Amino acid sequence: RKFKKYTFPEPVIVKGWFNKLENSDVPSAISFALLDGDFYESIKTSLELVAPRMVAGGTIVVHDYRNARLPGSGRAVNEFLSEHKDEYVFRIAAAMAIMVKN
Repeated sequence: RKFKKYTFPEPVIVKGWFNKLENSDVPSAISFALLDGDFYESIKTSLELVAPRMVAGGTIVVHDYRNARLPGSGRAVNEFLSEHKDEYVFRIAAAMAIMVKN
């Protein structure tokens, strides 16, 4: 309702497994991405898909970054940041990883 009220284009939500998404399923420019994949492979795959499309100032939020029962999310984020440490400002909030593109 807020998007319509302020005449913003509605966000595109694509449901499905991350590894089944095609490039055409993902916008060419992304300002916000919430990744809730729980496991290493799904977070790794989704980061590989969205990160190249993030605009400057764009934010990636990864759910369950600090969830001891789902350590794969944190592992995938840490690996990603080790390769892209100069591209993102990183912080943690409420057990979620928040990465803002420089």
